[in-house]
Formats: sequence, C-alpha cells, structure tokens
Amino acid sequence: MQGLEIVELPGFAVASLLLALGLATSLVLEKPFSGGRWKHYYWLVLTQFLFYPAMIAVGVLFAVSANPALRPPKPNSVPGHTIDVLFYLPIALAAFWVYRMKKIRWCAFCFLAFEQLLLFGAALVAGFSVTGDWP
Repeated sequence: MQGLEIVELPGFAVASLLLALGLATSLVLEKPFSGGRWKHYYWLVLTQFLFYPAMIAVGVLFAVSANPALRPPKPNSVPGHTIDVLFYLPIALAAFWVYRMKKIRWCAFCFLAFEQLLLFGAALVAGFSVTGDWP
C-alpha cells in the first residue's frame, strides 16, 4: 500500500483560496447590496482593473530580448519605475477604498486584496519582460 502524498499548494493558490473564502463570508455576513450599504460611487472600485492592461502595455512596449546569444541591453530605468508606480498606486487606492467603504470594509478588503494579488502577477510578467531575466 502506497503512503499518502502531501500536495503543496503554491502561495498564490493559498492566498487566492483564503481571499475567496473571506469574500464569500463577508458577502453573506455584511450583505453589501442590501439596506442601502452600497453607495452609487462604490462601483468606481472596479477602475482598479485598468491597471492590468497598463502594466502589460509597459511590459510589451519596453520588452527586451531574452536571447542569451545577444549582448545584454543597456539598462533603462523608465519602465522599471513605471512598473513600480503602476504597482504601488493601486495599493494606495485600495487603502483609500477600504477606508471609504464604511459598513462593508471586510468585503472591500478581500475584493481589493484579490485584485492586488492578480496585479502582482501582471507586475511580475511585465518586470521579466522589461529586464529580460526570465526564470
């Protein structure tokens, strides 16, 4: 009889699972769409999704060749700083939205943290593209 194998979940999967469970729990407990809790301007939180195409566009526009036969390109700090700004600005906006969304802050936190998790993936791919350092 074979022993049980322990399957290790990557950090992204564990974080996604925890945030999805937190979001589902907060939707049940806080009921954000009932009782006037959801204000009409809360939909602006979805503008956070605009940072994904911006991040990927920086990665595409400033991509360098990852071919080891070619000599390494000269470092360009503009795309690196742009990726940093496009990564940290949504974190500041997420903190603003969590503060602003009174009575449904746990729901807002879980949703925006999940968005940040996805944005981290986009920043990772864009960063690899502009530096040419693929794993």
